[in-house]
Amino acid sequence: MLSRLTINSTQTCNLGCKYCYAAGGDYGGPAIRISPSLAVEKLRQAAECHSIIKLVQFIGGEPLLNLSAMQAVAEEAVALYEKGVLHERPAISAITNLTILSDEHLRLFQNYQFHLVVSLDGPSLVHNELRPTKQGKGSFDDIVLNLQRIRECRIAFDIECTYTYRHLESGLSIIDILKYLNEYDPGQIDVVVVSTAPGDQLGFNEYGRWRDAVRLQLDALNFSLDELEYGRIVPYGLLIETLGQIRAPGTDNFCPAGVTNLAIASDGDLYQCNMFTNNPRYKTSIEANDEVITKSQITECRKCWARPWCRSCVGNMEIRSPGDPHPYLQHCETLRGAISIVAQRLPGALESALQTVSQTIA
Repeated sequence: MLSRLTINSTQTCNLGCKYCYAAGGDYGGPAIRISPSLAVEKLRQAAECHSIIKLVQFIGGEPLLNLSAMQAVAEEAVALYEKGVLHERPAISAITNLTILSDEHLRLFQNYQFHLVVSLDGPSLVHNELRPTKQGKGSFDDIVLNLQRIRECRIAFDIECTYTYRHLESGLSIIDILKYLNEYDPGQIDVVVVSTAPGDQLGFNEYGRWRDAVRLQLDALNFSLDELEYGRIVPYGLLIETLGQIRAPGTDNFCPAGVTNLAIASDGDLYQCNMFTNNPRYKTSIEANDEVITKSQITECRKCWARPWCRSCVGNMEIRSPGDPHPYLQHCETLRGAISIVAQRLPGALESALQTVSQTIA
């Protein structure tokens, strides 16, 4: 089974985001788009090997630049289900900057019940600084206009903000970002602290800075719980993720990369995760049964009380420590703090989980 099959519909982008892990969208390689026929061929191969694919997700670059490939894959995913090759109909999603949106896009999203993840970094001033077009113009106005269009068409969407040190310098806490983005009424708000190489001024890698990042995330977690007590929902991704981790303890893997996650690059090559595109170390086969790195391989993880609930992005580890991915303190302290807060404020959430993982903890 694949929990997620990502298809890199286009390794090119119309934005020039200052923190882009994909090197401006091309992942350090040629700026190419996958052909509809190649995308369909790779989907068929994956379906023949994995009879269940929970999610087919288009990524980029900017995936909406390749409408024809998205249309072909969506049609084929349904056909494979109807033929019995896939035992379940996959959910279909796209991670997009939503700066472009034609009527054809809207019809595709409606016809195949797409769920969009829209990148929006907050109010216009900070967003336009961090996510300009390749020509240096702001992208905020186009995104807000297109958000209104998908809301009118009742297309489901989440919003993801990449939180940087520039936000903090601008006086915007994560709570401020949550309040602002919640006005757009998304299904979920993910405020992801940026992952950068050491020394990058947008990141939180230095000791004092990563402590700030932990505090800001835990303050926002308490805020979302406060709002819940008053009957107001702020769908903060960290709260949703923490509750999910507590209810369903993970495995020895940090993330599904190479196990139940398969990524198809625009040239048809296969990787353990789309974040590893063009990195030969992470190439894989259609079977997708490679373990990238496990908790048992890390001394600190073997001793950590939160190990049963820990899930972490190995792609982010690779960005922070190329060639030697390992957990970083910002993630570890945020995870432990989040579990402790939920245990204190929602004690019932841990009861059944503790019984399930007691042997692992011991």
